[in-house]
Amino acid sequence: MLSLAKESISTFGARIIVFFISIGIGILIARILGPEGKGIWEALMFIPFMTFTLLNLGIPSSNVYFTGSRKYSLEQLIDNSLFIISIILLLIFFIYFFGFNWIYQFLTIRYQGFTRGHLYLTLIAIPFVFIFNYLNGVLQGKEKIYTINIISIVSKILSISGILIALLFFRMGLLGLVWVYLLVRIINTIVILFVIKRITLIRPRPKMNPDLIRDTLKYGSKSYLADSFQVLNYRADVFLIFGILGARPLGFYMVGVAASEVLWFVSQSIAFPLFPRISSLGRETAQSLIPISARIIFLSSFFLALILAGVAHWLIPFFYGAEFILSIKVIYILLPGILLYSPLRSISSYFAGIGKPEVNILVGFTTLMINIALNLILIRKMGIYGAALASSISYSLTYAFFLILYRYETKMSPIEFFNFKLEDFRKIRQAFTAILTR
Repeated sequence: MLSLAKESISTFGARIIVFFISIGIGILIARILGPEGKGIWEALMFIPFMTFTLLNLGIPSSNVYFTGSRKYSLEQLIDNSLFIISIILLLIFFIYFFGFNWIYQFLTIRYQGFTRGHLYLTLIAIPFVFIFNYLNGVLQGKEKIYTINIISIVSKILSISGILIALLFFRMGLLGLVWVYLLVRIINTIVILFVIKRITLIRPRPKMNPDLIRDTLKYGSKSYLADSFQVLNYRADVFLIFGILGARPLGFYMVGVAASEVLWFVSQSIAFPLFPRISSLGRETAQSLIPISARIIFLSSFFLALILAGVAHWLIPFFYGAEFILSIKVIYILLPGILLYSPLRSISSYFAGIGKPEVNILVGFTTLMINIALNLILIRKMGIYGAALASSISYSLTYAFFLILYRYETKMSPIEFFNFKLEDFRKIRQAFTAILTR
């Protein structure tokens, strides 16, 4: 538990650094491009994000699982991943070759300053997104958490440096942002290939392994559906707002979302190193970790929510400008749902780690359908505030469903997840002490 806490706190620290750099990036984009420019940038980044989400086939999660379980060697996992990527990228090429004009027309309807060059550069970045995330799953399964954190921080530093140069010095606008995005994705891929080779002494190359492909797709298909439903559950609103309201309202909404999701850093920091650990532990040991991690996540997120709620009314105008005042109410509406959503990452990691991602599929699909229905109704009635309310409701229901299913699986009362103990705080303090003195 101490080792997990150390890695979680390390990850939390890295994510805090990444968060502040990301906030800086968001402020630069919002200040220079305005709400409409911010909205079209988010819509543009939605393309590689959703392409990876819908076509990754669960390979990153499979790599974490099989690396942790040691069923296959690292060389087999890496080579197999690169082989599958080559097949997927071929499929992506045909999809965007025939669908390019439709996507371009859809985007230009909402934002006249959009060009084909913006879309071309965004699509070119997609292969590098796949390679990086597939190999990142191997590092996670290998429990190289500190290495992953360093790569994440360096990536954000490169991003904000590039954006400063593109927006402030060369005045390149949206096109400069896309160029920076592409170049950082390329650099990230080169770095992780170098790290993989250095850590494992393996020279990555595409190579088919029929048995591994079968097992990877068998496990990955379940994980893929679970992850896809989960991602769509908290990103479907982006597409729906852009499609119904346009780029400018999406710009306001995404500023509120970015501020609210600071609460998720605690849950991500614990769940990220927890998943590979569960894959290699017995069920009883894993079950004992889940309520503790969930309690720590909820309590930490609660205090963060109180702080954010107290400062949001002056934080947003001060950094983003008075033009983004509409984003403040988005934060207030989202906070309750995000607070309840935070602890479920540890529970979903448990089901994925014991080889039962179908539980995550069931919950994800159910709440996704509820989320989309609520968004379609509430966005037309309440605008971006309706989208925030729909998301908050669906997040809360997701946690409730997971608690019910966890009780069914383990016979453990949901009360255990809110039964805060002094021992929890001792473990946090021990982890901090160990990190500071190492």
